[in-house]
Amino acid sequence: MMFFKSYLFSGTIVVAVAVFLNYPADPLSNRLEEWIESGKMFRFQNKNIFYLDDEGKGQSNDVLLCIHGFPTSSFDFLKIFPGLHEEFGRIIAPDMLGFGFSDKPKGHNYTVFEQADMITTLLEELTVNNIHILAHDLGDTVAQELLARFENGKDEPVIKSVTLLNGGILPETHSPRLIQKVLLNKYLAPVLMRLTNFMVFRKSISDVFGEYTKPSEQDIVDFWSGIRWNDGYMVSAGLLQYINQRHANRDRWVHVLQATRIPLHLIYGPSDPINGPETFLKRFRQLVPKCSVDVLHESISHYPHWEDPENVIKCFKNFIKPVLSSSK
Repeated sequence: MMFFKSYLFSGTIVVAVAVFLNYPADPLSNRLEEWIESGKMFRFQNKNIFYLDDEGKGQSNDVLLCIHGFPTSSFDFLKIFPGLHEEFGRIIAPDMLGFGFSDKPKGHNYTVFEQADMITTLLEELTVNNIHILAHDLGDTVAQELLARFENGKDEPVIKSVTLLNGGILPETHSPRLIQKVLLNKYLAPVLMRLTNFMVFRKSISDVFGEYTKPSEQDIVDFWSGIRWNDGYMVSAGLLQYINQRHANRDRWVHVLQATRIPLHLIYGPSDPINGPETFLKRFRQLVPKCSVDVLHESISHYPHWEDPENVIKCFKNFIKPVLSSSK
């Protein structure tokens, strides 16, 4: 009995420490506050979705949709936003359901298909019919689903180009991190989600950045603030079901990249522990040979748009300028 009481007490201490380490809740950094203040909300299936809708310097009918990855948010595009504004007349960047500053319903059945529905609904509300896509990580998969719908005869939105950053585009070459594998276990996930804290997150996010391009402490605080918003760390297991969905829909989402005639581009950080060059890049080039590819410096990893924004913008501009010119 004493052992049992001691065990319960120890467990309580562990949970209490985990809760304490879930800082920071307030205040948000100035740049994150500015990001939020620049955004808006719209309703999707009785849920609030945060998004940015920025005016750029390009032609008004050249619209770019930015789709972020797991576990972060549209804030990931902060460092490349100035460069994107130079080429496009409009840049739209939502936080997907369960991410960032959007609603994060607990017990929800999160799917790639629903995220695609949300984006389509947002574009309809904004009366946007034609888009270029820039996507990362989970966003790659959502972009593949949007492209599959377009190629299967759904007229809107008309997709004019797709640029993919590092992500699990090919499920057979994707290597989830240990923490992701645990979160996919229905028995262990509830415990891990409650024990997840800033220290755990700091380690896991730093591990997918390059050795010389680690995020600063402020970067990690800002990423974590977006995850903590509305207790987002408590829905991470549900969000991660996209990994299983990639396998279940592999033929649909890989085939569309092979079959489409629209311009495709990949900007790739080769130091990625999740999608390594010897597995992913080699296989991708075999399966989608018509897709143009830019491989960044060997030190760049899974978050190229944060680790090497200048070269990501340079590569993206080299790809997109001829595409924009040809569509005029």
